[in-house]
Amino acid sequence: MEITLKEILEYDILTLGKYSLSVYQLISSAVIVIVGMSITKLFRTFIYKSERIDVGKKFAFSQILKYLIILITAILAFKSIGVDVSPFLVGGGAILVGIGLGLQNLILDFISGIIILLDRSIKVDDVVEIEGVVGKVQQINIRTSTMLTRDNKTMIIPNSILTKNKLVNMSYDDDSSGFSISIGVGYDSDVQEVIMLMENAAKSHPEVMHDKPIVARLMNFGQSTLDFSLFFNTKYLFKAEAIKGDIRIDILEKFRAHNIDIPYPIRTVYTSNIKSASQQNQA
Repeated sequence: MEITLKEILEYDILTLGKYSLSVYQLISSAVIVIVGMSITKLFRTFIYKSERIDVGKKFAFSQILKYLIILITAILAFKSIGVDVSPFLVGGGAILVGIGLGLQNLILDFISGIIILLDRSIKVDDVVEIEGVVGKVQQINIRTSTMLTRDNKTMIIPNSILTKNKLVNMSYDDDSSGFSISIGVGYDSDVQEVIMLMENAAKSHPEVMHDKPIVARLMNFGQSTLDFSLFFNTKYLFKAEAIKGDIRIDILEKFRAHNIDIPYPIRTVYTSNIKSASQQNQA
């Protein structure tokens, strides 16, 4: 007795009451999943090949498409094996309300992740400061985001924190940002020479932008110093502290070579006249 291909495909692998799962349904479900995965990879490759979209937008678009394709693939795969998903879709809102009270933070993280991916206020490779910590955004997932700090530690941050807390995005408007270095010198120093040496220290650093102003200014008359600030821009936001450290060392070496004094804080101590008066009475 020969078995035809049609009989093989219609053979029931599993039977539970009125529900039955045939070989054809199982194969069609597997094909849908494979096609869905292939489409996801294809879209991702296409998006990342585009030169008109920056890295942050590419990541956001690819993540949104990935979750959308996963949802559609899951619905089609369940339908192909005879599972009616309409009750889940209709009752999804009621289910979320029911479990929402116990999973408020988790749901808030998911919603925040969607908001971040859609409005692109934070993107991959952005340098941000949150709660006093500066780092580079590595990934934005649907619930959490990862950030690499300057001391090479990876922080996993719930997305709700990124949307609720005060956050400074140093890369939001431009790929560069301005920084400053402050220093005090003695009152007998040549002001113009100090300004020139500070500006030259910044100009000689390879990671400081030369197409934007590099300016040193006398900012204040301190108690024991003339207080100067140096302003410069760099594209290497993640390395800003290291760049500032290099420039400080260069400034110090230039000041020492030109005999420009960085005075120690001066403290004047006044003694009471009561002691001297008592000593005179004893005499």
